[in-house]
Amino acid sequence: MQTRIIAESEVKRTLVVRLNSQVEQLQQEQFTKAEEAAILEDQQRLISRQLEELRAAELRAQQEAKERAEAAQRAAAAREAEAAAEAERQAEQKAKAEKEQQEQNQPASRPPTASEPVTETPSAQSETSEPGAIVKPFLLPVTGYVSSPFGPRNNPLTGKSERHTGLDLVNAKGTPIKAAAGGIVLRAGSATGYGNVVMITHLIDGKVWTTVYGHLDSVSVKAGQTVMPGDIVGKLGSTGWSTGPHLHFEIHRGEWAVGQPNAVDPAPYIL
Repeated sequence: MQTRIIAESEVKRTLVVRLNSQVEQLQQEQFTKAEEAAILEDQQRLISRQLEELRAAELRAQQEAKERAEAAQRAAAAREAEAAAEAERQAEQKAKAEKEQQEQNQPASRPPTASEPVTETPSAQSETSEPGAIVKPFLLPVTGYVSSPFGPRNNPLTGKSERHTGLDLVNAKGTPIKAAAGGIVLRAGSATGYGNVVMITHLIDGKVWTTVYGHLDSVSVKAGQTVMPGDIVGKLGSTGWSTGPHLHFEIHRGEWAVGQPNAVDPAPYIL
């Protein structure tokens, strides 16, 4: 009997230690080490791909701008040549009229002056240069009221103080969630604290941004997929470590990093 009591006590002690350890580690939005490693690896690949596509697009834009400039120069040169030819033709007509008048021994009088050709100064065709790409505000991924803003708070599951790295937007379960900007899906699927989560890598004005959409009821995209602003990426839910239906939305200025040091308050960046 005593042996059984000792054994049960040991089992209880082990469970208490394990539970205490889990509570200490518990955060609503958390990845495992393996998930973090996979995200970092995929992120580098996607960013490299986006940078290559951006460079290719810039080269195409430069070539198109060069071709437009050359075409404008050719058009201006043609207009100038046409104006010069017209002026020469008018001068020849005037000289011919004066000669004919002299040959007819008419009283010297100033021949009617031929109208000077009205030549419009060719206006340089100004190319409408594309305005430099700027960091545009992100779209609001879903409407709803803010239940937990970015910044310090007490974890609703543990009551412990923590830094909330996103914005919690409450709405009905199943409400469509939209991509806040165009980019490439970095991750789409289940994760530890986030539940069903979508992560998107964006390249705006040559700079990397990352958005995260957590606790989704379902996911509508897959990793590696290109999305446009406003595309549906999933539906609002309460998966993972969540206390009710809401979207946990993060914006990272730069690449996603372990510990989320690049997370910024989404409020100033969304419409």
